[in-house]
Amino acid sequence: MQIQAPLELSLFLKHYLFLELNSNVSKKYRLFSNGNPALVFVLNENSNDSKIDGVVIPEIFVFGQITTSIDIQLSGNTKILAIIFQPNGLHRLTNLSANRIKDAIVDAEHVFGKEIKTIRDAVIGIGSKDLIVKRLNKYFQSLIVDPLPKSSTITTHITDKIIRNRGIISIQNIKDEFLLHERKLQRLFADQIGISPKKFIQIVKLHSFIGHLHTNLISKKITSSVFEAGYYDQSHLIKEFKNITRMTPMEYIKARAIAVNLIEVA
Repeated sequence: MQIQAPLELSLFLKHYLFLELNSNVSKKYRLFSNGNPALVFVLNENSNDSKIDGVVIPEIFVFGQITTSIDIQLSGNTKILAIIFQPNGLHRLTNLSANRIKDAIVDAEHVFGKEIKTIRDAVIGIGSKDLIVKRLNKYFQSLIVDPLPKSSTITTHITDKIIRNRGIISIQNIKDEFLLHERKLQRLFADQIGISPKKFIQIVKLHSFIGHLHTNLISKKITSSVFEAGYYDQSHLIKEFKNITRMTPMEYIKARAIAVNLIEVA
């Protein structure tokens, strides 16, 4: 179940995602980048042996920008709440350099302080998802610093532009429109997004392809998705797809999708 962030938090949060993964056995999932960092609550009252890339999952953790994909091993029934931030939303709320948590899983207390554990414990006792979101909205609103730095506003405009163009945009176009030198652009993205603008564009374009793919699967015009998403040819797409997901488009189609970027794998 997905619940959109309220308008007053839309510069920082994208949405809340509730997942219930029910199984009597341990299962493996692959999470690949969607261009957004996240704060994740494992809502099980009892700890389990779930792991990410072989490391035991904390009860509350943050993952930064993922440049490729990570494998998650979940044991038994698992309830998860993922708060998906805007590309630079986590940086805007915490002033944490996004580059420090790139491709990393970090205990949430190191990012948000000890209060986040108190909030997680309170959330577990709330039955209604709407009430959980209301409680978290109040917490995130308390973190907002006003006025926001000008540099974070520029970065938001740039990422919005890339997303609106579905990743079909060049670095030169961005530099020209926003009057930025290459070095300044790279610094903004490293500090606030955690990856380069080129990598962010690749991720946005990949998800544009996945959107076209789901639409075209109905009419079985899969090849047209390649060109609609801005790739030169199928070999170009497959190379980019495997670089980010560690699977081919056909393997992705055949896999069981929990979310667009979370796939059950053997």
